Amino acid sequence: GGAAALVAAAGVALWLSQRAPEPAPVTTAKVEEPAKKAAEPVKKPAEPKQEPVAKAEPAPQQPAEPVQEKPVEPVAKPAEEPAQPVAKPAEEPAQQVAKVEPPAPPPLRIAGFTPSADEVSVKEGAKQAFAVEVAGGDAAKKPKIAWRLDDRVVASDVPRFEYAPGFDAAGEQPKKLEAVVGEGADAQTRTWRVAVANVNRKPQLTTQPKAGGKLDAKLGDTVKLAANVKDEDGDAIRYAWKIDGKAVADDGAELSVPVTGDRTVSVTASDGSAEASATWQIAAIKPVLKLDTSPARLERLRFEKPQEFALAAPAGTTGVEAEWTVDGKKVASGSKFTFTNDDPAKIRRTPVEIAVAATDAQGAKFSRTWSVVVEPPTPELESATPPAGAVEAPESGSQTFQLAARRPIGGQDLSYVFQVDGKQAAKGKSPSFSYKPSDDRAHKITGYVQDNFDQVSSRTDWTLSPRPGASTTASTGTSGTTTAPAPAGDVVGKARSWLDDYQSAFNAKDAARLGQLRGLSSAKVAELQKVLDDQQGLRVTFSNVQIEKLGDDRARITYTRSDDFTDARGTPVSRTGVVEQTVGLVNGRITELETKRR
Repeated sequence: GGAAALVAAAGVALWLSQRAPEPAPVTTAKVEEPAKKAAEPVKKPAEPKQEPVAKAEPAPQQPAEPVQEKPVEPVAKPAEEPAQPVAKPAEEPAQQVAKVEPPAPPPLRIAGFTPSADEVSVKEGAKQAFAVEVAGGDAAKKPKIAWRLDDRVVASDVPRFEYAPGFDAAGEQPKKLEAVVGEGADAQTRTWRVAVANVNRKPQLTTQPKAGGKLDAKLGDTVKLAANVKDEDGDAIRYAWKIDGKAVADDGAELSVPVTGDRTVSVTASDGSAEASATWQIAAIKPVLKLDTSPARLERLRFEKPQEFALAAPAGTTGVEAEWTVDGKKVASGSKFTFTNDDPAKIRRTPVEIAVAATDAQGAKFSRTWSVVVEPPTPELESATPPAGAVEAPESGSQTFQLAARRPIGGQDLSYVFQVDGKQAAKGKSPSFSYKPSDDRAHKITGYVQDNFDQVSSRTDWTLSPRPGASTTASTGTSGTTTAPAPAGDVVGKARSWLDDYQSAFNAKDAARLGQLRGLSSAKVAELQKVLDDQQGLRVTFSNVQIEKLGDDRARITYTRSDDFTDARGTPVSRTGVVEQTVGLVNGRITELETKRR
């Protein structure tokens, strides 16, 4: 019985030790964490749970096993039952502390504003910023701001408002702009009076056809121009047109311009305050008239030989009028013209310009020019003294040969040429040539006339049988003396013969022969031939010839060279210069070694 009482007392003590910490949460001042304080007493009774049991064991002297088995179950049960009511007293004080209200924030107030003036002016289409600076209010909330323009809300809850009046906003009375800060009886208001100034808008101009560039139109046509104007203010528009800088009495939006040539047209549209302009550049296109002509090509024409020139219009071409000119002087009208070619003054080295200019009913034009060299009759020998044939050399002195040619016509110029054994011995204005052979064999003397149009007469040949022991000189009548065919080893004589061949090859346009005389390559010969072909009526003359012997196989030739011809464009050309050529014997033949021009 005593053991049972001890066990019961130990259980009660254990139960009381577990409940002892409960009042602590009620007296604490920290209401924010009541849950944690209530939980602590639940853990602490675990330690006294063992202490009463340990103290009760030595009291009776009974065997330990029976005493411990009986109280184990009733001790655990009382410890679990009070766990639920422990948390409830800790929660009740926390709810009572959270009901404390914070102090109210100060009301919103206007601390500053811009612009500072009460009256503000802004132009239509421009912008004006307004702003307020606020103080007070709940820092956690966005300030309550309302912007009102003439009692109409235009922005909310922003400290800045930008007013951009449209082009229809101007009026006699200013507008009222308000910034209302806060709500109810505590609200504050800042007011501006905003005057909107009227702004005139520039007329908007478009054109038809589009201006600013080149406008092609046929000569004689009419071009219609139009100006389309839009004025957003509804202002009345006036138009000012100009043609080639001169004002046109027309205030309409359209203008018809006759194309009499290249024109510059401008228009200006004005609403009285502002204006817009546009400019057209009209390029007159001349109509093209295509006609067939005959002859298709003509470069030379024999004197006193008439030549007909004609125009032929294609089908559909009407109203063709033509005018013919010779050297710029009008000579005929119509589709045909005959050049009689009987004027000796037209015989010249420069071409005669025969031209036609035609126009049809639409104003289209055509022109063509023929550049024609009028050639004189071929030089003609009238007599030869002595008569052609065998001539016996006189007993002493030289034998004189003389030619008589028909009188030249117009710009024709004659030269008399004499050859000895096929080599030129004399050439010039003198019609006579004197020759004295240097050996006892017969020599062939040839004479002919050549003009400045590269035409030659028939040839007269004499066979001269010299006396044995005759001298080696020959003379040319009034022209002085010249050297007969050079004997072997005479480099000066060979140089003269070379120069005669050189001149003849030029007048014959024989590029191959010129290449042989100058030692040119085939490529150079081809280039030279092309140049010669472009020089119509080429005439090359050498004068003031001087030959200086430089050695047994070399000589220096100095002369004045004159070239007359017509170039590929039909332009007469005349060139004169001094030439210095050094020639020498190469493989027994004279060849050009060096050429200088001064």
